[in-house]
Amino acid sequence: MALGNKNKEKSKKSPAKKGMLRKFFSGTRFIGFLVLLSLVAIRFFDPYPVQLLRVKTFDLYQRAMPRVVESRPVTIVDLDEESLAELGQWPWPRTLIADMVANLFKMGAGVVAFDIAFPEPDRLSPNKIADNVSGIDAALEETLRKLPSNDDYFANIIRQTRVVLGQAGFNRVIENQDIRPPVKKSVAFVGEKPHNFVPKLPSLVRNVPELESVAAGHGFFSLFPEPDGIVRRVPTLFQFEDDIYTGLSIEMLRVATGRKTVVVKTTPQGIEQVGISKGLVLPTDKKGRVWPYFSKQDNEKYVSARHVLDGTVDQEKIRGKLIIVGTSAVGLLDIRSTPVVERIPGVEVHTNVIESVVDNKF
Repeated sequence: MALGNKNKEKSKKSPAKKGMLRKFFSGTRFIGFLVLLSLVAIRFFDPYPVQLLRVKTFDLYQRAMPRVVESRPVTIVDLDEESLAELGQWPWPRTLIADMVANLFKMGAGVVAFDIAFPEPDRLSPNKIADNVSGIDAALEETLRKLPSNDDYFANIIRQTRVVLGQAGFNRVIENQDIRPPVKKSVAFVGEKPHNFVPKLPSLVRNVPELESVAAGHGFFSLFPEPDGIVRRVPTLFQFEDDIYTGLSIEMLRVATGRKTVVVKTTPQGIEQVGISKGLVLPTDKKGRVWPYFSKQDNEKYVSARHVLDGTVDQEKIRGKLIIVGTSAVGLLDIRSTPVVERIPGVEVHTNVIESVVDNKF
């Protein structure tokens, strides 16, 4: 009898349990479960339309409230249209560039960096003139060959000052590339080595050995826009032949603070931050890219290269500043788009990174 009663009780409870299960797995809840599963899948696979929507929202926020320029630690020496018209087409003789660098340090510049590279010997050096000009007499040719090259003249100025040379990375292989031992590295790691995350570049455009060997630092100035052509994230680190190097703005800050290395903090999931010194830390994504808080174009941070050379520049814009030599000239093809400005010289992107670090606004 007891066993029969238990069976009856089970049979009475079973319909109730079945009802609860039906209620729990109702059509509405099942749809909700599918929606949740779909959202998890979208976040995991992160398809391009979702990425684009996310970064466009990021752009809207920055356009609505661009960063207010609080300090101007950087001055841009602009190879502008007026300088090119007055001093001649680019590239200028390295002696002229050396004199410009010397003037900047005489005026109190802290560091001078180049958002350009010098990958080939100066074609205007005396020995190159002897090679390329026909009809000169033997005595003059001998005199020209005995003179120091323009690159040697420039290297002598670099040796006495704090200059960061720029170098460019490319996403494609450059045939017949000049392969030399890598420049000295300035990166230390805390945690996992980040080689699996840092962008690897198959080709590198560097500077002639005479200049490269005496520079205080070397930084990549390459910028890689998003698929829609806008620069939002700026790499702080690059990888070439399994070695990791710093971006231009990071290397400038390292040299300015007198540090031998920058410290990259990593986890198994990627890079977390790049530290230059106490108080100068850049939070990054897992690939070591920083999201600068962009300002509107700021013409007050520009000075013309011709005014640096003739000595008429406002020296308050030079004294104690980090100087980047770059160009706004359209013909030199360094015009970019940011979330805030549709057309801006690429050199100002590096300036935005440094200002974001100094003002701690990302």
